[in-house]
Amino acid sequence: MITYKPDKSYTNPLRSVIIWVVAIFLIAFALDLIFKTNLIQPNYYFVIGVLLAIRLFDHLSTNRVKEISFDPEKKVIHFTSKNIFSSAENKTLPFQEVQLEIFTVRSRSLKGKRLVALYFMKNKKEVGEISESKDGFSAELLASIWQQAEQLSIPVSKI
Repeated sequence: MITYKPDKSYTNPLRSVIIWVVAIFLIAFALDLIFKTNLIQPNYYFVIGVLLAIRLFDHLSTNRVKEISFDPEKKVIHFTSKNIFSSAENKTLPFQEVQLEIFTVRSRSLKGKRLVALYFMKNKKEVGEISESKDGFSAELLASIWQQAEQLSIPVSKI
């Protein structure tokens, strides 16, 4: 069994929310100075609070892949994912039913493309996603998973 785990854990949700709070207040303050409006009112704080609560809940409730394993003997892929509100969830997919889609973006600083995410599809429906930003897998580890899938004769396509 070949197992892959993320290189790093996901970002701290409190840090993400603080960045959003600072950004929203700076934008409102700049708009208030530029257009001489009165954006900074008590109802504005309520709206900001609701938007930040939604962002925090979304960040915390996202399922993150903690481990992916390829079992060449049984010809299955095991996913272990978890979010902060639930226990670990396990998915098992047979090789013959799964297809791997690779999502890349053009890198401005580097020449060529950068690997961003891998999508595991079953009958054109997404059943698993592994990404750099969401799960903490590095681009090198994603490339390694992609190569392993190709070696195990899992169909691979690029987006």
